[in-house]
Amino acid sequence: HKPVLLNARDETTIVAESFNVMRREIQQNFTDLAAKEAKLQLAKAELEDYNKDLQQQMHERLLVENDLLSSEKNFRSLVENSLTGILIVNEKTILYKNPEVERLLGKLTDSFEISQLKLEPEHEEKIRQVFEQILAGEEQNVYFECRLLPVTKEASDRRAQWLYCMASIINYY
Repeated sequence: HKPVLLNARDETTIVAESFNVMRREIQQNFTDLAAKEAKLQLAKAELEDYNKDLQQQMHERLLVENDLLSSEKNFRSLVENSLTGILIVNEKTILYKNPEVERLLGKLTDSFEISQLKLEPEHEEKIRQVFEQILAGEEQNVYFECRLLPVTKEASDRRAQWLYCMASIINYY
């Protein structure tokens, strides 16, 4: 075998060039990594701000919900204890009646329909016209009087009662 002659200067140059290439690649990787880290920190800060905003919104919503529940409780108490009879009617069906309605009319069954109310005959046409005006949008609130006859067995011993009424359309959910 013949000995291999190596030029030491060429090998050192190759090693040096390889080292320089690796150094540049490592520096570029560190630069890229630093840029990505900066973007990550910015995104993290944005997420933290967004999270704080969401927590604030959730807190505010909870306060509003508590206020709404309190307001509903107060309104229900007012309506339930009112000395005025309050009926909410959807077409023919009574959706809600406060205790004063039952004091005036007697105990109404769940299947009781508004058409079962007994009015003095001379008032029936007037009441029909009132409701037509409201449903047609001609009037928002209509005040009227009518004479109501007893409608339940427990109220049958009572005389006809004059009612002073106000009718209007509301959104009821």
